Amino acid sequence: MLFSLFATSCAHTKDPRGSTPVALPLSVQNDVARPADAHTIPFTLDFPDLECLPVALVHVSGTHGASADLFLLCDTGFQHNVLTKRGVEKLYGRWETYKRKVLFSAYLRNKKILEDTLSLYQKRRFYHQYCREFDSLTIKHRTDVALFFLAPNEDGLFLDGLDGVLGQDFFQSYKTVTFDYIQKVLLLDAARIVESGIPLTKDFRNRLLVPCHIDSSDEMGMIDTGCDALVLRDDIGKSDFVLTDEDIAFIETGDTPPARAAERPIVSVYLATFFYEAVRARHSFDARVVASDWSRRYTSKVSLLGYPFFKDHIIQLDFDNNEFLMK
Repeated sequence: MLFSLFATSCAHTKDPRGSTPVALPLSVQNDVARPADAHTIPFTLDFPDLECLPVALVHVSGTHGASADLFLLCDTGFQHNVLTKRGVEKLYGRWETYKRKVLFSAYLRNKKILEDTLSLYQKRRFYHQYCREFDSLTIKHRTDVALFFLAPNEDGLFLDGLDGVLGQDFFQSYKTVTFDYIQKVLLLDAARIVESGIPLTKDFRNRLLVPCHIDSSDEMGMIDTGCDALVLRDDIGKSDFVLTDEDIAFIETGDTPPARAAERPIVSVYLATFFYEAVRARHSFDARVVASDWSRRYTSKVSLLGYPFFKDHIIQLDFDNNEFLMK
């Protein structure tokens, strides 16, 4: 889930197709140029304006002989695999050419109706009905990987130069997924990194929750490699964590409270076998962060565990045994 303090634009130079990529630092080029195979994806933590978040250069093959190397955020907090408009253009050429080949034209035919009559939630349902699985792609040795085009009302959350996201639809097709933040590499179906872990459960959108202890509260937090911080739910310390049907309805269709100025509290956290002292956290309603309305509503009910807990560690999602492991 892209939830960060970063700005929403960092355009520097134009490429021949007219899209606007970022100027990539040498450290990024060196990170993504390292050897890879079917079970290994090197990533960088220095992608412009997404520092601390794992961004990989992944070779993607599509229909009609299309293929391209795409910069994809590896985000355990994102449900689907998606491409931005820029990613589609890198894979298929001009966007106008691609539009004529897919059901996204249904959106164009109904654009005025959508804009005039549908709520944001209904628009998203429409996008998912007519624009989901816009192609069957091959990523690494996985074929028929479903990717979605990121809806225009969400596209603004992504920086120029980022082509899309690898989310839970991709990760949960493996037995284990390992993020090595020391070597900056993503390992697919690797052996368990430690003997025992902590329970890994899924919420109503298949996002991954683990038990943790924040100050005096026993909590469930979401493992979110697409977040650069600890984000606290609104009622932390006031009530036990429970995600009710009413909470889910609010997350999916509720009105997002306006963002406002917020202090950044300092808390202590136990996660797995590790203790983190004096972690500076954020609130979901903090006006300084970049997040979609849906993300703000979600994080008002569920805390996010992001980069501060993964730095200098190896974390592993064991989907076979429903465990989260760290070392």
